Amino acid sequence: MSTIYCNSCGTENLDSMKFCKQCGSKLTASESGDSTVQTFSGARTAVSASPVRIEVKYKALRSIASLCRFLSYLSVGLAVLGAIGGFILLSDSVLTRLGALLGAFVWGAITYIFWQIIAESISVLLDIEVNTRQAAAALEQKFG
Repeated sequence: MSTIYCNSCGTENLDSMKFCKQCGSKLTASESGDSTVQTFSGARTAVSASPVRIEVKYKALRSIASLCRFLSYLSVGLAVLGAIGGFILLSDSVLTRLGALLGAFVWGAITYIFWQIIAESISVLLDIEVNTRQAAAALEQKFG
């Protein structure tokens, strides 16, 4: 399939698309070819790109995502301390020490992954929200 380039942002789109996949601007048949973008050092840059500014919302959710990331790193640190402490304090046998070491690392890995999943899920939802508002603002700006 052939491609066309967006007049607004210079993004390459399939010629069957009606709107730009990057900025949401309406694509027309006259946009086929490289006449809508400038080439400088092999990189395409838009001729008339006007980014839409969106205010940051949901600061509490962003803080919660940061807190979850912090808790994930904290759980790794506590797992390392627990592994060292268990290895030093348990003197029954080598198997007991290795069990404490393995248990601490497994606990640390599981809690790290748990908190990272929560943080990334919140971040993805916030990114979707921002991208939706940007697309709506770009369409509103384009079509008034």
